[in-house]
Amino acid sequence: MELVKLSLYRLLRGLWFSKHFHQFLQEDLWLIQKGIGKQGMLLLTQSSPNMKHLADIIRKLVISKPILVNFVVSLNLTDVIPSVFQCYMITTTHCMQMLTKLIVSIITFDLFLLLRILIWYHVAMEFPKMENFVITAPGVRKLLANLDGSKSTGPDELPPRVLKEVSFEVAPLLTFIFNQSYQNGKVLADWRHGNIFPLHSKGSKSLATNYRPISLTSVCSKTMEHIIYSNICKHLEYHGIFTPREHGFRPGFSCETQLLSCINDWAKSLDRGFRTDIAIFDFSKAFDSAPHCRLLIKLNQYAICGTVQNWLHSFLSDRYQRVNFVNGAQSSWLPVLSGIPQGTVLNPLLFLIYINDIVLGIDSDICLFADDCILYREIRNSCDSASLQSDINKLHRWSYKWQMSFSVSKCCILSINVHHLP
Repeated sequence: MELVKLSLYRLLRGLWFSKHFHQFLQEDLWLIQKGIGKQGMLLLTQSSPNMKHLADIIRKLVISKPILVNFVVSLNLTDVIPSVFQCYMITTTHCMQMLTKLIVSIITFDLFLLLRILIWYHVAMEFPKMENFVITAPGVRKLLANLDGSKSTGPDELPPRVLKEVSFEVAPLLTFIFNQSYQNGKVLADWRHGNIFPLHSKGSKSLATNYRPISLTSVCSKTMEHIIYSNICKHLEYHGIFTPREHGFRPGFSCETQLLSCINDWAKSLDRGFRTDIAIFDFSKAFDSAPHCRLLIKLNQYAICGTVQNWLHSFLSDRYQRVNFVNGAQSSWLPVLSGIPQGTVLNPLLFLIYINDIVLGIDSDICLFADDCILYREIRNSCDSASLQSDINKLHRWSYKWQMSFSVSKCCILSINVHHLP
């Protein structure tokens, strides 16, 4: 806690502004230009090359906006923020002191996240804010009536078959519970528990790494997740937020569309007489690696904030899971500290939101299917090879920034050519 006593100025001048951080600033210059506008860019360009005065510049940019308050509330860090933060008439000194505590409490010298906080939470959003919605009994009744009665129960032991049979009677009660949960931004504890069943996938059965975890969660929670899912998708699709290069978990897209898109580009290059170099990437435990605090940053970036973000924050927080074995034995409940919850309806959508900006700044062609990434480029000369290598480096830096490491054993390089390479 001694770090909390340090002033923001000392943090910035003495510890934060390394060559590494300066590189991050250069890479994200486009985001700074969009975020802080002409006035902010003027302040940045007037700073010295080593940016010794950036603390003063940030002091001018840090303003008390409701969006900053919403961010702190969403992270549930009000214990480190003075109560004066709840009002908007606060002084610059208070702002800087609170930002210092916020930085130390969340990221502990995570330079990149500091930059994102300063840009995304002290300026206006790029997209319109997602609108609130009301959950209706007919909609809930329809979801319950469409349940698959053969599915297994979750930790709350409410069978989907029963909910399906009594959907007409139960729908009004669940609608009330859903609306209360959504409006108050609180998810029931039972809805945040999951039963894990290990399924053998390959190799020796004595190795735990050869088992794939199957997670079963509450059927009622999944029903509400369907409603949240559809409204978030409507917001993302309406504003064109999803990258068109993502083919996973989206209506009208599939592994076939990804394959056709790639083969079409590669065939055109062959017809023109040029080779195509391809880099195939696979993330290591992608769905289990995404940190919750960074996922909340991505949600705010796409204007998924307010009530729905509060609900999602509760949905991600205080989750527990246990392992169930064939003989009926169960492990103790253990907390889930990171990752997007497995076995939930929101799992694929939240992952797409998290990985959506990986394509930004990439000059080569890139094609995504969930956590699989194909990067390729038509090679006409040595400059094209250098550009492809530069894009590979950008993907590596993105994975480092967002703590999504690649599985090296599953990554490979290919070259498609009409002639045999020497």
